[in-house]
Amino acid sequence: MKSIFLLCSVICPIMLQSQVQFMDHRYTWTETFSCFGSPWTISYRYTFESDSSEFNGFYYYQLLESEEPAGDNFEPTGKYIRNDDSNHVFIYENGFERVLYDFSLSIGDTFDTKNDYECKLIVGAIDSFELNNGEIRKKWIMYTAGDEFMPQYIDGYPFWIEGIGNNYGLLGNDQMCQIDGCGSGLLCVHFLDTLIFQVIDSCWLLISNAKDFNFHSIEIQPNPASNFIQISDLDQKVVNVSVINLYGNLIKLEFEQPIDVTSLASGPYFLCVELKNGQKIYKKFIKI
Repeated sequence: MKSIFLLCSVICPIMLQSQVQFMDHRYTWTETFSCFGSPWTISYRYTFESDSSEFNGFYYYQLLESEEPAGDNFEPTGKYIRNDDSNHVFIYENGFERVLYDFSLSIGDTFDTKNDYECKLIVGAIDSFELNNGEIRKKWIMYTAGDEFMPQYIDGYPFWIEGIGNNYGLLGNDQMCQIDGCGSGLLCVHFLDTLIFQVIDSCWLLISNAKDFNFHSIEIQPNPASNFIQISDLDQKVVNVSVINLYGNLIKLEFEQPIDVTSLASGPYFLCVELKNGQKIYKKFIKI
C-alpha cells in the first residue's frame, strides 16, 4: 500500500501538470470585434481574476475585460470559467452553466455549442501547435455538422488550441456557425509580458481615423462569397491585398480583380488591404 502511495505521489502531479489550466490570470487575450456590413473594427483585452468564486459547490474564475491596449484597467464581465479533471471547460453566466470546450475530444467526435444557431462542431483532425515561446499545445481542427471535411484546405478551418480557446476568440464557439451579424476574432495572446500567440501583425485594431483616407471607400463584394470577391478602391490608394486565414497564415497575395476564393474552405478570413501610405486595413469576409 505504501509503494502505491509513493508511486501516485510521483505520477499524479505529472498528470495534473499535463492539463493546461484555461482560467489563468497571467494570460491576456486580445480580440477584435466587428459587425457584418459595418466599416469599423474595435479591440478588447481579456484576462481572469486571480481569486476564485464559488457557485453551487464549484470554483470559477471571473473573466475580466478592458477597452485599453495596455495597463491593468479591467472590468468584471459576469462570466465565470472553470476546468474539471477531464479537460472540460465550463462557463457560468446568469445562474446557468454549460460546456465551453471539451479538450478530450477525439477525431470524429461532435461538440454541441448550445447556442442560438444550434451549432454542432465535428473534430476533423488533431495536431500539435507550437506557441511563440516554444511550448507545444494540442490543437483540434473543427468543421460544422452537415459540411464535408476537406483535409487539403485544412488551414481554412476553425480550430481550438488547448488553454488558448479558438480563432474566433476566447468565447468564440458561439460564432462558428454564424455567417453574418456581429462577432469577434482572436488577435493575440500574452503570458505576462511575453507574446506567445499572434494571428495577424497587429494586436490592437481600432476605427480608422486617417485624414487622408476614407475607410468607407474600401468594400468587399459580395460578402459572404462563394467564388470571387471584388474590392472597391474609389480613392485609388490600395497597392496590395492579401488574404489571411485565422491561423495568421498568408493564403493569397495579389491585387488582381476579382480575387478567386473558390479553393478556400468555408469560414471567416481577414482581407489585409495595404495602402500607399503604408497603412494596413483589415476587413473580415466569409467564404461560403
